Amino acid sequence: TKEIAEALKNVKAFAAMDKDDSFNAHCGPIYAETCAALYAGGVFAPKGINYIYGLGGRDVRVESIKTVFAELDKVAATGETGETYRYLEVRE
Repeated sequence: TKEIAEALKNVKAFAAMDKDDSFNAHCGPIYAETCAALYAGGVFAPKGINYIYGLGGRDVRVESIKTVFAELDKVAATGETGETYRYLEVRE
């Protein structure tokens, strides 16, 4: 908890990459644990986005990871997260 809070205390935005979905309506397990660690460490500034990837054994392409970083740049610049629970490489 302390290490996560220390590592993220000065960032504007972060992404948590979960390889599985969760039974809650809010996020995947890594995102939940990261947010809990930040809260417990008294760090409230970073905006977080949870990306669910690799569902059904799908590969994640480099282009998708570039999209994640581009979206984080927008969040850091504007402070607007939009939807915080996002899927990568899922057919609609």
